[in-house]
Amino acid sequence: AGKARLEVTVKPFEAMPASTRRGVGAEAGRVAAVRGVDDVRVRYEDL
Repeated sequence: AGKARLEVTVKPFEAMPASTRRGVGAEAGRVAAVRGVDDVRVRYEDL
């Protein structure tokens, strides 16, 4: 069986400051921890 991974794709409707991106990454990490997942990937799509 493969390892579980949490993948998050963000489709911003305006430019996101670095602080917001860090917040998204931190929140994804918290969600992954609650779900018992070690591998977290956050991807940002272009505007």
